[in-house]
Amino acid sequence: MIDEIPIERLIGQAKLIDARNVHLLTDKHKDAHLVENDDIVLVYGGVSDTLIDESFARLLLRKHVKVLGIDFASPDEYPFHIHKLLLADDILILEHLTNLDALINQDFIEVVIAPIKIHTDGAIARVFAKI
Repeated sequence: MIDEIPIERLIGQAKLIDARNVHLLTDKHKDAHLVENDDIVLVYGGVSDTLIDESFARLLLRKHVKVLGIDFASPDEYPFHIHKLLLADDILILEHLTNLDALINQDFIEVVIAPIKIHTDGAIARVFAKI
């Protein structure tokens, strides 16, 4: 539940994956090597219809990332296998992020996620990036 998430999971170093014009984001993407343990991973799809491939999701699992943040509606489609895979390993998913283009080519990004503190499995949140 949102109100039970420790603050340490909502603050941290982030890596931006530039996935503009990429329909299916895999672990072979040119920026995939940037992901490190305990990162917050932000995927910038721009106006493309990006989806997350299972290989990329498994990379996030191996690296024990805290959060996957995307600027599109969903990392996958029905039956939402990627959602289930990430959430089962306690990786939070942020959807519909904005202004990720401002983070392109930034060497250091720190993210703070501030969800409404309510007892539910999903909530709106303000997300701040410090560069």
